[in-house]
Amino acid sequence: MRNSRLQALAFLFATMILTSCGGGGGGTFTPPPPAPLTITSTLAAPFNGEDYSAPLTATGGTAPYSWSISNGSLPAGLTLNGSAITGQPTQDGASTFTLQVKDSAARVASQDISITVSTRFHFVTRSLPNGVAKQPYSATVTTAGATGSVVMTVSGNPYGTQMNNGVLEGSTVYAGTYNITVRATDSASPPSVISKTFSMDFLGLSYGFMYNGRLGDPYHYDLTALGGTDPIRWSLLDGNLPPGLSFQNAIPGSGLRVNGISGVPTEVGTYPFTVRLVDSSNPPRTYDGVFSLRVDPPFLGISTTQLKRGEIGIPYSATLQGTGGLPPYVWSTTFGTQLPAGLTLSASGQITGTPTTEQRTDVSFQLRDSLNSTFTKTFTMLVTKPLPPRNDSIANATPLPFGIFTASISPYGDPAGTSNPDVDYYKIVSTGGKIVHVTAGASWINFHSSGMQPGIEIIDSNGFRYASCNDPANDNEPAGSPIPSDPTPNGFDDQCMNLAYLNPNTKTADLYFQVPGAGTVTFYVRVFDYRGDARPDFLYELAIGEQP
Repeated sequence: MRNSRLQALAFLFATMILTSCGGGGGGTFTPPPPAPLTITSTLAAPFNGEDYSAPLTATGGTAPYSWSISNGSLPAGLTLNGSAITGQPTQDGASTFTLQVKDSAARVASQDISITVSTRFHFVTRSLPNGVAKQPYSATVTTAGATGSVVMTVSGNPYGTQMNNGVLEGSTVYAGTYNITVRATDSASPPSVISKTFSMDFLGLSYGFMYNGRLGDPYHYDLTALGGTDPIRWSLLDGNLPPGLSFQNAIPGSGLRVNGISGVPTEVGTYPFTVRLVDSSNPPRTYDGVFSLRVDPPFLGISTTQLKRGEIGIPYSATLQGTGGLPPYVWSTTFGTQLPAGLTLSASGQITGTPTTEQRTDVSFQLRDSLNSTFTKTFTMLVTKPLPPRNDSIANATPLPFGIFTASISPYGDPAGTSNPDVDYYKIVSTGGKIVHVTAGASWINFHSSGMQPGIEIIDSNGFRYASCNDPANDNEPAGSPIPSDPTPNGFDDQCMNLAYLNPNTKTADLYFQVPGAGTVTFYVRVFDYRGDARPDFLYELAIGEQP
């Protein structure tokens, strides 16, 4: 009896195992059925004249779903669009309809829906038209559902436009894209306020100053199209660019948004022209940009670099030279400066007359052209006593007493040569044993950029250099500077030659000379430019003094 029970339990356990494993005869597992198909959409109330979109949702069944209206009708202006109800209602009132959904297994679910369309305060205008810069613009913004009258204000609108009684109007010079916000307020108590942002653009060119070109100078200016619909087509409607300038191709990839004017102007003048833009809107918009490009002459200047020295009692003539600008020129002196006594300046730039007074003066000259541009430059003008006759050898040396004298090195020829050496000789008489101080300086009298670097040498009648001078440096330095210190700085045992480069701050050659011998002694001072490139208009001041 016990064994029979055990056998029965074993058979039952084996049967359960086979059933759960799908064995024992090829049995199949049947999945549970899907959840019931149910519509879960909740439709918001639509408003008359306003955009509406309500998604339709369901659960259960087997996706995908398809939707339909099985009974009744949607409010006027709304349609079933796939899995959403969209549109813009056109009239107030209640609508009842049956919404039906079907899954992929043809299961169907339905729901009766009732929605009511009402009117609230809203914007009827959905968009604003685009415009063209510098052309009149007018667009009306309308609302519906307001209580009483409506007042509108606008912000972010293009400069030059304004909102008047619901009309955005005016004209702007500033092309580009704008996002403007219109705010409407009705007369309810309290008032209702609504706002809407509109995006719009104005076709045109970037607004900026087209700078003038200058003859012979490279020029570049970019014209940039703003607003409009790409691609933008460019053309030169009328006029011409200045000779030497041309339009570049648009920058690659810019959609013809940028076009440059480049080149080197070759003619002075004013050149008006009109650039036309046509965009790809439907219908296309057209903008005409009117420009005037002026090419100026080169910068006004005074090319004269120096004015020659004048001499008392000797007729003087010099002509100032201008450059650039637009002739004819008019010359004058600036307020507070005067020409040397006896000289006058004509409007054509001629300085003439006969100097009457020894002087050194700075004179500022102003050049004015026909465009009324001006340029000023200051010159140092020097008037001296008449220079001594030619003195470029011991034989024709100029006798001088002790004192200070103005001179010009070799005023009779340039460049230097055998017949016109760059040297001056002066004959001096003193007494043996006396100390004579000799200097030749150019820093305070020479006004040329490549000024003289004087050198002096004291020699006898045979041209031999004396060696009885006191010089703070050794004149017989070996090749290669710096110059060593003089071992006997207080002795009169140096060679009698000194060069201005030893005194770079003053450009002065300087020697103390002990006159040799006894009684009356004649010696000679030789003045030269130590670089060897002196010119006839190199001036210097020679000072000779005898110590007691």
